[in-house]
Amino acid sequence: MVLMYSGLQEQHRTLKQEVVDNQRDCNDKFAVLDKKYQQLEQRFLSLEQQHNSPQEEANQQKAIIVADNWKGFDSLIIDNYTKYNKINSFFAQAGRLLTQLHLLYRGSADTFAASAFHSKCDTQTNTLTIVKTTDGKIIGGFTTLSWDHTADVKSDTEAWLFNIEAPIIFKIKQGGRNAIYANSAYGPVFGIGHDLCICDNANQRRENGVSGSSYVYDVGVSNLFLTQGTVFFTVEEIEVYQV
Repeated sequence: MVLMYSGLQEQHRTLKQEVVDNQRDCNDKFAVLDKKYQQLEQRFLSLEQQHNSPQEEANQQKAIIVADNWKGFDSLIIDNYTKYNKINSFFAQAGRLLTQLHLLYRGSADTFAASAFHSKCDTQTNTLTIVKTTDGKIIGGFTTLSWDHTADVKSDTEAWLFNIEAPIIFKIKQGGRNAIYANSAYGPVFGIGHDLCICDNANQRRENGVSGSSYVYDVGVSNLFLTQGTVFFTVEEIEVYQV
């Protein structure tokens, strides 16, 4: 009986050791597999980063182009990349690719006289007007038409206005009527109301104004300052670019 019990104890110890050894072997194999899985996962993530989707690659290329254009942009109003990127987004909303902005006229350099504006811009098309008020507001507009005053009121279905603080552009009403008012006695004027009116010697007079008329604004807003009614202001700087 004693010998039988002793034999059973030995078998138990042997089986227990085999179980321990097998468990250790399984743990070692699992650790190896887990390490290989982590390596494969890291490699997959690396490959995924290298092979972006076509849309991501397009966005990256677009960002590079915008950054390059900003480096060569000459403006005293749009004086940082954030503002420039906002202008670029406005053109994208209008369905246009902004590839260049060539300065035609600057008030502080060419004088704020209406005659100076017209001498620089009357023969040019596709122009962007940017205005900074003495209150620090930045507004403006785009038109495909020239500013020559052979016809005072002109239609342009592609005209639009902007406020740098607004997320979207304000497009001309359907039909494009009364988009701009080209008159030698004034600087650039958008809308017949006028939605944006720049007077002669605009830096000396608080008679420049915004008033909703020919362009479409957000609900609860009736002018380019994102308020109601007519608002007058003095110009600190004005720039006109050919796009």
